[in-house]
Amino acid sequence: MWDYIRDDFLSFFGALSLTGGLIGGTLYLIKRWINQLFSKNAAKYNAQLNSEIESLKHEYQKNYKDFDLYTSKKHEKYPELLKNIETALGGIMGLRGMVNRLNFKNVDAADIELYLTKLEFTNSDKNEILALWSTNKEVAIRKIEERKKYIDYYEAEQKWVDANNFFIFNQLFFSEEASIETRETLNVLFEYWNHLNPSFGIPERDERERMEELRNVLIPVRRDKLKLILKNELIKSFSK
Repeated sequence: MWDYIRDDFLSFFGALSLTGGLIGGTLYLIKRWINQLFSKNAAKYNAQLNSEIESLKHEYQKNYKDFDLYTSKKHEKYPELLKNIETALGGIMGLRGMVNRLNFKNVDAADIELYLTKLEFTNSDKNEILALWSTNKEVAIRKIEERKKYIDYYEAEQKWVDANNFFIFNQLFFSEEASIETRETLNVLFEYWNHLNPSFGIPERDERERMEELRNVLIPVRRDKLKLILKNELIKSFSK
């Protein structure tokens, strides 16, 4: 009986050992296969990850370059915008107040013709004024001053148009706050310019009050606020 148990146990143990060996071998093969698969996947993943990193680096460099170009353009456009606004403001505000006029006491017809040509008077106006110069200088001078008012008036308009066009053409470089304040500044300048039309004659009381408000309050306030906005935005962009 002992022999039977021993033989059966040994057979069982041998079968168990064989089965264990087979299982162990199978597990080893599975482990090796998993390691190889993992290595392949890891290599593939690393390659993909490196590719994505390079793509992100390229995109970052491109965006940084674009942002750097945008910032550079912003630094260029903001001072140019203010220059155009100040030029328009000077032209419009200069239509009223103390204006330097030519002293006609020590000039002759040749000087007057040169002066009118420089101011781009029409040939018709020049001929009329030169004809009057020899007969009635006072009337000729009044006509020069009248024509000069219209010339200055439309030159001021052109300066406003230049500032407005610059703002429109370069609006992509301006922040929303800067754009809003620029438009408001241009609007009050244009309104004031419109009130100064030489053909309107003496304004009524309400119009005079509005003109005073524009000249002494609204335009200076808008101008100062715009300058502050542009200055602060440039300072912020330099600090980034």
